[in-house]
Amino acid sequence: MAAPQGTAAINPRQTARYLVSGAIAAGAYMAVTVWCRQAAGLSLLVSGIAGYVCAMPCAYLLHRYYSFRSRQPPAREAGKFIATSVIGAMLSGLIPQWLSAGGTPLAAALTVTSIVVPIINYLVLALWVFKRP
Repeated sequence: MAAPQGTAAINPRQTARYLVSGAIAAGAYMAVTVWCRQAAGLSLLVSGIAGYVCAMPCAYLLHRYYSFRSRQPPAREAGKFIATSVIGAMLSGLIPQWLSAGGTPLAAALTVTSIVVPIINYLVLALWVFKRP
């Protein structure tokens, strides 16, 4: 059954592929963030942003070719993906900073961030970045 005109249907297979891709990207984000914080001694804000920026190319390739199976020219999507990623990077730095300031342990703050940011990203990617014409 088709979604009513002007609305987007949620594709369960696409969502499953997004979750797999997101888990891989989240693992990269968490690994880099923890290393920057604990081994390099960077602030949690900078560590979170660095983790997100390092995971970004991995996420783009996975989402473009696997999650959303896009056939659009990369130039058409790249700017949108970068804009979405910049917002995601800011959230990935700010959310753990805010949670840690309130006493939340690092692992819990990163887990919350790794859940909230991908939900927002999925919606933006599906409805705007990789939207099929």
